[in-house]
Amino acid sequence: RQALESAAPQRIDVDLRVPRALPAGSILLRGARLITMNGDDVIERGDILVIRNRIAGIGATGTLTPPAGTTVLDVTGKTIIPGIVDAHYHGHYAGQEIFPVDKWQYLADLAYGVTTGREVSAPTRDTIAQADMVETGDMIGPRIYGSGWPLFSAAEGGSNHAVSIPTAEDALRHVRRLKRNGVTYLKQYLQPRREQRQWLQQAAVAEGVMITAEGGGLKVQTTLMLDGFTGFEHGIPVAPIYNDLIQLLVRSGIVYTPTFVAGYAKPGSMDYFYATRDVHGDARASRFMPHDLLDRLTTTRTIVADDQYLFRAAARGAEAVRKAGGRVAVGGHGNHPGLGPHWELWSFVEGGMAPLEALRAATAGGAELLGIQKDVGTLQPGRVADLIILNADPLSDIHRTTDVFRVMKNGRVFDPDELAKRIRQ
Repeated sequence: RQALESAAPQRIDVDLRVPRALPAGSILLRGARLITMNGDDVIERGDILVIRNRIAGIGATGTLTPPAGTTVLDVTGKTIIPGIVDAHYHGHYAGQEIFPVDKWQYLADLAYGVTTGREVSAPTRDTIAQADMVETGDMIGPRIYGSGWPLFSAAEGGSNHAVSIPTAEDALRHVRRLKRNGVTYLKQYLQPRREQRQWLQQAAVAEGVMITAEGGGLKVQTTLMLDGFTGFEHGIPVAPIYNDLIQLLVRSGIVYTPTFVAGYAKPGSMDYFYATRDVHGDARASRFMPHDLLDRLTTTRTIVADDQYLFRAAARGAEAVRKAGGRVAVGGHGNHPGLGPHWELWSFVEGGMAPLEALRAATAGGAELLGIQKDVGTLQPGRVADLIILNADPLSDIHRTTDVFRVMKNGRVFDPDELAKRIRQ
């Protein structure tokens, strides 16, 4: 109890990365079902007024008065949810110094409604530079918040970005160096001593940045909860989890991002969805990923009995944490850009979570983890216009989250099929 009271997680409000060139004018989205994520509020037939890049009004159809010259988009019969916040993102290991004009991972994610990503572990030069290119309009993609290179201990060896942390002063020096590079989040890998992890956490608090860590097993995860980390990456590697651990997760304040698509519970959810869904034959999905990679991922399948997919047990643990008052978020890990975050939120439902709560984890939960909940994650006046227009209702079938009609990011409307045309296979 004393440890929890003295080591509250470091949480800060983060400035939203908004492109310098904002759309002009206003758009009225008319007639859709609105799943606002503002509590349990669902407007069965509603309108959203967007002026430039912000939501100016939301309400039942016919209750808003748009300015003269407003473009009206009739979305009757469709469903609108906030844009997805991918809280465990990896999209920056492909180029390293050679940036594409059109990054297929970015285009795939945006086409499937990922409007924000938290990159936890990637080359600093790639992460920060490409995030800035999206902001300036030189690339199309989600806004990215990145940790840059993760903090390895030099004692681990074999890493060209290992750092030496023999003292607390060295930890502070490394945190300050990364902060100067533009990171808002730090990622720490498995250090040889808990003391070093505590030094890094204390340095992060001192410098006003948030810090996460590779989970690496239940013992390490427990100390991260006790020591005030904002979060840890990957799921708890045991199931079921019992009330003592659930209460520790809840009372620590950590946002739990289990990342079932790349978790310890094997065979995992990504194996399950590759085996049970025709990803290779999906006309839209297959247009984004390079075909040599798509072929390798989808044509080799291991036959597994349905009751042997262990991710469901891990998902039941995440639902137990949520029901006890804990916070959860969705992380797609970059294994399959575009579809991965959806498979993750579907996995929550496979573990017994209600579709509305899974959607909340994919939107408001991730926004809270990144410290941008005042700007994104819900549909309400004043929020940035990040949203997904779906052809069907995901509350009746969660798998409909991939049936995307249009995506709006920062008030700009994107057609997924037009984004796919930018891909050069």
